[in-house]
Amino acid sequence: MAPAYTTKLHNTQSNQAGKVYEEYSVSLDRSSPPPALLTAMQVRRLTPEECEALQGFPRGYTDIKPKGKPTADGPRYKALGNSWAVPNVRWIGERIEAVAHIQRAKEAIKNEAVMEVA
Repeated sequence: MAPAYTTKLHNTQSNQAGKVYEEYSVSLDRSSPPPALLTAMQVRRLTPEECEALQGFPRGYTDIKPKGKPTADGPRYKALGNSWAVPNVRWIGERIEAVAHIQRAKEAIKNEAVMEVA
């Protein structure tokens, strides 16, 4: 039997997540390399600056530097999580403005028609 490599993916204290375990399998021979999909990997957390960019804020927007010290990442993530994405809000506002403009134009046409009849 040849070894196969597996990785525990769920992160709990009891299961030692991220460790690579060697198991034996009859489907592989000794000359086979370990499968690429079963090797250990880690997901990288986005930085606060990357999250700010995704939300449409300028770089460093949430780094308010209380007492002259850099702001910790946790409060910055929380502030971004409680905010609205600027491009989305801008798009919604532009659509509301466009609809209001159309309604004003219709109202003006309607008023002109009433004035001509009278």
